[in-house]
Amino acid sequence: MHEINNLSEILPILTYYQKSLDYSGMELHFHNYHELILIREGLINFKIEGVDYVAGADSLVVMRAMEQHKASVKKFPYGRYVFTITNQLALMAIREPQLLSLLVRQPADKNHVIPLRREFAVKLAGFFERIITECKEKKPLWSSSAVVLITEALIELYREDPRLFSQSNDIGVMRTIINIQNYIAEHYHEKIVLDDLADRYFISKYYLSRKFKEITGYGFKNYLILYRIHEAQKLLQYTNKPVSEISSEMGYENADHFIRIFHGTQGISPLQYRKTHPPQWEEGQPHGD
Repeated sequence: MHEINNLSEILPILTYYQKSLDYSGMELHFHNYHELILIREGLINFKIEGVDYVAGADSLVVMRAMEQHKASVKKFPYGRYVFTITNQLALMAIREPQLLSLLVRQPADKNHVIPLRREFAVKLAGFFERIITECKEKKPLWSSSAVVLITEALIELYREDPRLFSQSNDIGVMRTIINIQNYIAEHYHEKIVLDDLADRYFISKYYLSRKFKEITGYGFKNYLILYRIHEAQKLLQYTNKPVSEISSEMGYENADHFIRIFHGTQGISPLQYRKTHPPQWEEGQPHGD
């Protein structure tokens, strides 16, 4: 089993262009980073959160952290830019809630595929190219520069079609939800309960519960479970740590309880997951859809 002592070595941002003449697709899965795919060539079937889409050239596909999805290609070549950013970095680095809403807010119409004007797709590709350069060269503050570039790209997308973003007047509530997501990212290994978060952010527990699901698309408890399961998946794939130790690091005192939850969300046990999911990518290599 490939060992990575420090999982922070996995890049917080990764962007690449890939052109496939043969592509076996991806099985249904989810991950704890946001993924934007700008399709330049091809025709692809996506299933995202149970909804079927067909995406062609000049389409932007938005898959948010922890959304289950899979893909299969209908027409080759499949040429696409892929941008991924960890949920934690997105929450910390993209400061404007309306821009961040494209990544953290569950769309009411479940529209994960955005058709773009040809001219705008070319413009967006330019941002991806510049981010690719930052990721390859890794000059000082490269990740900060990449975040600035993706923020600029989101601004251009907002100007192109503001309807893709949240138009809520209650930006304060959205900022609170974003802060709670950030808190979970930093403290998922600790005991986290909704009552304590409601007190921490001076908000009604019931209102918080309703708004959390409205904005993220997940109930609070389910969101926390999925976040922990994804972090556990990384440890199972990239370390030799025993399941009991991983369970403890995910905030579960009882390893049997952790195993039941893992099996309930993934359909297999943690050990089966480790055997069937070896590390699929190395630092700096494509690992998206």
